[in-house]
Amino acid sequence: IVQAFEALVPIWDLVAGQEEALMVRFSETCTSVEAWVDGLAAASSSADVGSLLTFAEEYDERRTKLSPPEPASGKLQPRIALQAADKHTTLVEAELAKVDGLNPIKLLDAFKAAAAALPRESSGVAQRARLTSAMAKTTERMLKSFREAITAGQVRKEEALLRFAHDFDEAFAAAGLGLGAGGGV
Repeated sequence: IVQAFEALVPIWDLVAGQEEALMVRFSETCTSVEAWVDGLAAASSSADVGSLLTFAEEYDERRTKLSPPEPASGKLQPRIALQAADKHTTLVEAELAKVDGLNPIKLLDAFKAAAAALPRESSGVAQRARLTSAMAKTTERMLKSFREAITAGQVRKEEALLRFAHDFDEAFAAAGLGLGAGGGV
């Protein structure tokens, strides 16, 4: 699809606006493709939605060059990004919901993926709030675990927690969500 759009770019100015039937058919095709990708993203796992996000970025890049007609529903990437951020944030929340056996690598990877997918525009407000809440919960758990490790004299656990805290703070800052008043984990 992206390659087909790219092939149309050089000739688009010649036909745009002159062939009404072509414009209608092109608009219908774009609407169908976008609905298909939206549906795939909704049905995809968090592991698979990243490739759809990449496709949506490529699609939008080409689609903006093929105007008129304007996209009926706006850009595709922000819609897929919301779904991707939601799926990854759900993984973060599921990992944090574990009383025992939290996997710090899985948590950090899911957080990074959610933050990377998070739309920068206002459409991502709910996901941004969920990630900020996850940061607060992670901070609480890390501090509790660190206190317990110090009390028990578990030096290796302390070191592992400090490495995790460093990586988590970097990921959170890279997401543009800030570290809050406490300065991070």
